[in-house]
Amino acid sequence: MLASPPAAAEDPATAQAQSLFAEGRTALEKGDYATACAKFHQSLAVVKRASTLLNLGQCEQELGKLVSSAEHWRAGIAALPAGDERIAPSKERAAAVEARIPHLTVKLSAPGPAGTRVEVDGAAAPADALGAGIPVDPGRHTVVLLVPGAADQRSTLDIGEKESRTVSFSIDAAAAPKIDAPAPAPASKGSGMRTAGFALLGVGAAGVIVAAATGAVLVGKHSSIDTDCPNQVCNPAGRSLINGLGPLNAVNAVGWGLAIAGVAAGIPLVVIGGKGQAQATVGTAPLPGGGGLWMTARF
Repeated sequence: MLASPPAAAEDPATAQAQSLFAEGRTALEKGDYATACAKFHQSLAVVKRASTLLNLGQCEQELGKLVSSAEHWRAGIAALPAGDERIAPSKERAAAVEARIPHLTVKLSAPGPAGTRVEVDGAAAPADALGAGIPVDPGRHTVVLLVPGAADQRSTLDIGEKESRTVSFSIDAAAAPKIDAPAPAPASKGSGMRTAGFALLGVGAAGVIVAAATGAVLVGKHSSIDTDCPNQVCNPAGRSLINGLGPLNAVNAVGWGLAIAGVAAGIPLVVIGGKGQAQATVGTAPLPGGGGLWMTARF
């Protein structure tokens, strides 16, 4: 035979695999191909060997399972050591099996929508293999086209060794279901006012942060000036501090201006946009180093 039994076992797993292999060989020689294939599969599950792969390829060939037979012949050849005398005859057997394999081509009249798929005997067919021809075993096969939102299309055919058959399905591109994004809800006038109001409040909050930060610095500088300018007479350090107050005062004023404007305009928009009617009054209050805001609202 092309594939000789494995060498003597040296461990329990190898012993089990060899025992199953031997049972498969016995069944193969008796023509009991179903049992032989089952034993070879069990042996491979324990230990993968070239001899077992080659015998499984031979067994499946006898059962007409040409696609898996060719795969196991190729796998067995790849697992043989270089120079093994079984390589040449095994390649001849593999080529002979591959030449017998029929092919099934599936053609679609138009590209299907997302989710479209083709199944052959219940198994999904690779999209890139549809036009090139899918290798199948000789016999009866059922091909199903599944298109989301449409009735399944089914075709059953018999195919013999070496045959090439084509199954065509029609897809109505115009009738293919379209999934549209939900239309955005129209924005109400009130919601637009609230959005603008929150944006202005953000500006006001930024102004408060700037004003508070510069105000804190100004408080510190005024304290230092009081120390360096006793009795209204300043030393050089005090005069330098006084000269540096101008930019800080300007930034502090801008900060409070943004704060007052942002809050004064933003709060009424938020309130009116949410309630429909409201009146709000905003004012300022002096604080150390700057100032503060106050607001009253009437609904």
